[in-house]
Amino acid sequence: MSCKDIITSLKTIDKELLKSSIDIIHKIATIVIAGCSLYFTRYIFKYNSQSQAADKEKDRNFQSLKVLVLDHSLKHLYSFFENTIPLLNEFKADNISDEQKSIINDKIADEFISLRMKFVDLLLAVDNSLYNTVLSKLDNFQQHISETVFDNGVKLSHEPKFDELILVFHTNLKTEIISTLFKYKG
Repeated sequence: MSCKDIITSLKTIDKELLKSSIDIIHKIATIVIAGCSLYFTRYIFKYNSQSQAADKEKDRNFQSLKVLVLDHSLKHLYSFFENTIPLLNEFKADNISDEQKSIINDKIADEFISLRMKFVDLLLAVDNSLYNTVLSKLDNFQQHISETVFDNGVKLSHEPKFDELILVFHTNLKTEIISTLFKYKG
């Protein structure tokens, strides 16, 4: 065997070795790509399933709010605001005694209790946070009325003062509660 034959033989062996090495690298790369594809497919499926479950839960909560509360009990909220206006207007009388204020305040408290039983407590079945938000707004209004009415330095018989301290608060509360209900997304 000549040198030339040996060199040709080595080139052929190198080509075959190179070819088999490239084939092995190709097979390994194919396996890695398939593994990554499988991993990402599973990850995307799991993420979409969780996202869809969360969306379904939000939709169920929203439908519960609509069916349980808004369709059947929203009228109680509107009635509350309509029923409290005449009671609040009684505070505009001149020289109203603390006893009379207390009687009117008790009637307003009864309206709050009625609203809570007929409307607000139903929100608890839908969403605890929504319930707490609406209840807090109503409690703040009731406390504001009591504090304002029994503050001897405030003269509610003066129409602008009454409007500022009672009616504006009343109107804003109604708007805030309705806005809170309709912004609810579940």
